Amino acid sequence: HSLPHSCVLRPDSCYLLRPDSCSVRRPDSCSVLRPDSCSVLRPDSCSVLRPDSCSVPRPDSCYLLQPDSCSVLRPDSCSVLRPDSCYLLQPDSCSDLRPDSCSVLRPDSCYLSDLTPALSSDLTPALSSDLTPALSSDLTSCSVLRPDSCSVLRPDSCYLLRPDSCSVLRPDSCSVLRPDSCYLLRPDSCSVLRPDSCSVLRPDSCYLLRPDSCSVLRPDSCSVLRPDSCSVLRPDSCSVLRPDSCSVLRPDSCYLLRPDSCSLLRPDPAFSSDLTPPTSSNVPFIKGQPLSPTKNY
Repeated sequence: HSLPHSCVLRPDSCYLLRPDSCSVRRPDSCSVLRPDSCSVLRPDSCSVLRPDSCSVPRPDSCYLLQPDSCSVLRPDSCSVLRPDSCYLLQPDSCSDLRPDSCSVLRPDSCYLSDLTPALSSDLTPALSSDLTPALSSDLTSCSVLRPDSCSVLRPDSCYLLRPDSCSVLRPDSCSVLRPDSCYLLRPDSCSVLRPDSCSVLRPDSCYLLRPDSCSVLRPDSCSVLRPDSCSVLRPDSCSVLRPDSCSVLRPDSCYLLRPDSCSLLRPDPAFSSDLTPPTSSNVPFIKGQPLSPTKNY
């Protein structure tokens, strides 16, 4: 076959040089070099270069390079590093990279090491040690993945997807599915995830979420529901609901209702001396002090 226009063939090393596009092709190893776009491909499986979309698909080994942003391939670890946008792609298991949404989904092996700018340095120490390897200091863009649990966080759309358990987080509506897995990360509101204790603390809005005990969070009223102990904590009004003992304590309005014994106590100054605290040991009696949102009752 005739060679294309402006091509030079070097039989000694099987090079095909096309000066017009600054590309070098090595038919023996099927590698393509594009110096103008700063991309380098590993010569083990016949890559195809698509200048129109600035990407290089490699279906056999699942590589996806973005030459327009100076991708670098590290053959020793089979990873693709994009320093400008901080992508780290592990292409050994057919990853799908979506630069437009800053997300990488790898349901089969779940490798991604990207951070969101909202995860500031003062929050990093609060994270569990098993998260630390994924939170590399030199990666600062858009996505966080828990490789052990196959979770992908997409802050741009406020979704937390865990393909292994099909749980979805919608921070805009403060709803969490599958609380038994204890994974919740809210970069937009500076939440801290503590997988060791399965708790999420937001001091700015005074709530504590304990997914291990099926907690329900209501940040608008600063309340925490703990079904395991059947308590509702509202630090703003210092009220506690304990359905297990059928008692309601509201120090702000000085009412204590215990339907199990059909008693109503009003600890106002008129008869405060006659007030008897609840007999149940797990019903806290609060006297003029707000409840701490971080304390277990």
